[in-house]
Amino acid sequence: MAITPVALIGFTALGARRMHLRADADLGLQPPAARPALLWLLGFAALSVLVEYAGPLLGVPDETGAWRGKYDGAALLARIAFIAAIYPVAEELFFRGLVFGRVRRARGPSAAIAVSALVFALLHLQYDWRGMLLIGIDALFYGVCRWRTGSLYPTMLMHIAGNSFAVWQRLQ
Repeated sequence: MAITPVALIGFTALGARRMHLRADADLGLQPPAARPALLWLLGFAALSVLVEYAGPLLGVPDETGAWRGKYDGAALLARIAFIAAIYPVAEELFFRGLVFGRVRRARGPSAAIAVSALVFALLHLQYDWRGMLLIGIDALFYGVCRWRTGSLYPTMLMHIAGNSFAVWQRLQ
């Protein structure tokens, strides 16, 4: 947990202000149309199943039970809250909000999708290249969703769902 969620949100707020990015169009803080958002969420569920099967084929370490007996009480609750909810919201605001919005304005949606996904994956240093690859695939999906829906909210839900599943695996 090298960068705190507060720092990510602060960077987003300051960066958006300095770059004159609008909260709705540039950062994606506007509600999406319901049907497309639901279809993207279902698509993410399908992608998650594929990634779950790809992990062992790539040799990604199995994290099932990794937290069993390692954390207790308040430390465990804080870890669950931060990883399952707080970090996904902060990361989406920064990567698919600020970074995506700035790059899209300068270079277009394809560059915004690629740059935000690449930086997002590379900053997950706790994983090896295989883990970063799978995170990058998720991030590309988040970026395309952000572009097609115009909203950050579906990507936040996807990220929360993905991280919640990872937390659940580590608790088993």
